Order: sequence, then C-alpha cells, then structure tokens
Amino acid sequence: MIYILLLTLLLSIVLSIVSYKLNKNSIMNGLFILSSIFAIIANLGYLAFKIHIQLIHMPAMIVFAITSSLLLLVYLVYTVILVFDGIVVWYYEDHHLANIFSLILGLIMISYPIVNHFIIQIFPNPFDIIIERIIEFGLFYIVSSFIAFCIAVILCNLNRPTLNQDYIIILGAGLVHGDKVGPILAARINKAINIYWQQIEKTNKHPFIICSGGQGHDETVSEGFAMCEYANQHGVNEADVTAEEHSINTMTNFEKSKEIIERKHLKIDRGIFVSSNYHVYRANRYAKIVGLPINGIGSKTKITSLSHSILREYFAIILNHKRLNLLIGLLIVVITIILYM
Repeated sequence: MIYILLLTLLLSIVLSIVSYKLNKNSIMNGLFILSSIFAIIANLGYLAFKIHIQLIHMPAMIVFAITSSLLLLVYLVYTVILVFDGIVVWYYEDHHLANIFSLILGLIMISYPIVNHFIIQIFPNPFDIIIERIIEFGLFYIVSSFIAFCIAVILCNLNRPTLNQDYIIILGAGLVHGDKVGPILAARINKAINIYWQQIEKTNKHPFIICSGGQGHDETVSEGFAMCEYANQHGVNEADVTAEEHSINTMTNFEKSKEIIERKHLKIDRGIFVSSNYHVYRANRYAKIVGLPINGIGSKTKITSLSHSILREYFAIILNHKRLNLLIGLLIVVITIILYM
C-alpha cells in the first residue's frame, strides 16, 4: 500500500512540474498541486496509523494531526468568509446569482451537519446515505476546485516581466463618480508605470502603454481616457501612452488593443498586460483566444476586496464551463447511486 501512495505522490509532483512548465496559466497546475497535497496527507496518515516504528510513527502522527487540523481550520474560515462576504454583498450590491453565490455556498457548508441529521430522520435506508454522499461529494468538488483555482491564480501572479517589452496593456475597471480613477484601477496603472520606468532605466527602451476601457452607462468619460490622464499626471510621456475607448469587456479589451498594436507595428509577442491579481488568470485565457501570446502581471488588491473578487472570478470560470460542471455533477449523482444502492 505504501508503495502505491508514494508512487501517487511522486506522479502528482511530476505532473505539477510538467504542467507548470508547459502552461503557467492552466487550472491543471492547481489541480495537480492539490493532488500532491492530498497525496502527502495520505502518506502521512499511512505512516501515522500503519507504521509502528517509533522513529517514524510519532513524527508522522504529529505532522498528520497538524495538517488535518489546518485543513479543518481552512474549511471553517472559508465558510465564515463566504457567509460574511455574501451578507455584505447582499446589502450593498445587486442580488444576481454571481453576487449571492458565496452566501448560498457558505450557508450550505455551515448548515450541512444540521441538514445531515434531518436527512437521516426523514429518508429510509439507502436513500439517506445516497443523499448524504451526493451532498458531501458535491461540497468536496466545489471546495477542491475552488482551492485549485486559488492555487492557479497564485501561480499566475508569480510571473515577472522581462524588461524588453514593446507594449503594456492596462485593463480597465469602473470609474468612481463617473470620471475618477478608483483604487483598484489606480493600482493597475501604478503597476504598469513602475514597469514602464524600470524598463527605461535598464534598457532606455520606452514601452508603449495602452489604457483599455470603454465608457459605462454611469460614466461621463471612458475608462481609457481617465486612465490615460492619470498616467500622464504620474509622469508617463504623452507620446508613450494612448487610450483605447471602445471595449466593453475583457475580451474586447484585448481585441481593440490588438488593433492598436498592429497599427503601430509593435511586435505582437513582445508585450504584457496588467490587471488586478485576482483577474490575471481569467484574462490570460482571453488574451490567448484573441491571439495575443502574452502574460499578465497582477496589481495588489486590498484584502477586504480580495475574497469577494476571487469568488466572483471562480463563479465566472464555473459559468464559462457550464456543460463540464453539469456533467461532473451528473456523474457524482450517478456514481453515488450505483455505489450505495
């Protein structure tokens, strides 16, 4: 048994490394790393409970207990964050599914022990067990896929730009009071400006900055225009920056920016884009779809906004793969029924 567990751990680690080398922006990186973590826990559990050599048994038991406690703590903290975030969003934002997703999930996770008790009381055997397992496997899938997504987001943000870029695309975000750059957007622009000056100081090569963002229905100027003004006010040469003012979402940010890149005869593969750290993973996918073989650099987000922003990104990924996730849900139901009937 120990050889199978060790082989699983080794295979998970190798797949994690290979996957990251092949594509630094893949969700598979998160899945393989999470598999490695599960394999480590399984190996520690085996050493703790099956191996009775004192030199191995006690350290393994201690590490296993600490690891298991940390996982339980992560589950509890994650549940509290989901509920708290959901309540805040409920009061301050629209009640559409993307915004209340965290509240629904948090309430399911926190109420499961109570629901489980009623399931046992109401449904006869084996239906009670089947319903319990479907809920448990469903929660395991949601929590595991979310953790894998978070790992993938972290790995995306490890990217460091080479200071030899032809262009930098800054992805827009909503303006404050209709015409002012808000904190999230300012962080993106400041990150781009830092890279701009670092490259000039090192190579004397001026990267061309594209401020990409159209005008929302509640905005008096376009995001691109406001971003461009902000960059000029913070020292960027007017000749080195332009506003892209016709995009309506991340995909069109890249499409319209690509038109500017081609018009100015910049090298298509010698560029980067800047967005918030939580958004880089999904934006990377859109850049590749449009035909921009570039990577993203993440700007910092306040911790108070980060949890909700990551949850919204996760929900957007789930919606982008609706059929796959529905298929997985159906498989969970079918396999559970087959196993426990």
